[in-house]
Amino acid sequence: MGALGAMVSPYYVNGSAADYFARATLTYYNKLTLWLEVLQGMAYLHGYYPIIVHGDLKPQNILIDDTGHARICDFGLARLILERGSTGLTTTTAHAGTDRYKAPELVIKPNAKPTVASDVYALGCIGLEFVLSQRPYWQHSVVWKILEDIRGGKPPASRPRDLSPEIGYFWDQLQACWDEEPTERPTTTSLCYYISNYSISLADELEKVQDQESQ
Repeated sequence: MGALGAMVSPYYVNGSAADYFARATLTYYNKLTLWLEVLQGMAYLHGYYPIIVHGDLKPQNILIDDTGHARICDFGLARLILERGSTGLTTTTAHAGTDRYKAPELVIKPNAKPTVASDVYALGCIGLEFVLSQRPYWQHSVVWKILEDIRGGKPPASRPRDLSPEIGYFWDQLQACWDEEPTERPTTTSLCYYISNYSISLADELEKVQDQESQ
């Protein structure tokens, strides 16, 4: 291998989550389980020492293995944090990531770098896309429009009205992930706790709503 190291990932025929969700027929429980697996993976990395921040979380950077489980990949923008606010190793000199999944502070602040909180923001966007099949800022196809909305304080999606308690609580979690104040966002551990405890009742409620809309 020589003087330079490399990260090697297994090849999975299912491809990325973006591809997998586009062609697979999944129940809401399946979708919630895959989101939970991503959350659990990031909870491990965020709880590790030194803390590992991914920096570019999105469905394209999550693989689905041969047994149907989520695997986080593409750590090209990852950074190590020895303490919150103290960086031990950084692979980028400025903020990076994909615009639809970028936290506001990465767009607004010059030379801002990914943090645990910006990862949580992106995880909320992934939850939106995995569970509700809605891309962040779905109404825009051009980058400058997305960035304009982010700078204007608009969230990745608008909360629907007249939600059941279960679905309303799910939206509470997404909106908490998108809080404009990074320190107010939940931890990955708390998100794991929520999904672990409410995924069955939430999936049942989402299936019920889908059945009603299809009638």
